[in-house]
Amino acid sequence: MENESKPFDDDAILIVEVFNKTTRATPKNVIELCKKRLRKYDADQLE
Repeated sequence: MENESKPFDDDAILIVEVFNKTTRATPKNVIELCKKRLRKYDADQLE
């Protein structure tokens, strides 16, 4: 059985956000946006 916890392609490269990095920390809103986009990507792959 394949790894069911990762429905996306094994060789896929996803760019979920591009932003200017001005500090060491990634802004929380960027992290949340990326999580939302990845959840949508996973859900779309299951359809």
